[in-house]
Amino acid sequence: MDAPVAWPEISDRLNDAGKALWERALAAEKENQILAATRDELLPLLMSGKITVKDAEKSVEGVL
Repeated sequence: MDAPVAWPEISDRLNDAGKALWERALAAEKENQILAATRDELLPLLMSGKITVKDAEKSVEGVL
């Protein structure tokens, strides 16, 4: 029994599209981790009144 084989042009295009999607997913995951870490660091300080929103904005300027 023979297995179907995709044409090289189609296979290459699908591979490129899949690679682009994978890279975007990895970038989104990294961004999500940075945002979660920033939230976890700033939220307790904001809620306790140790810093203001203006202070928080200044502290994340280089991160976001």
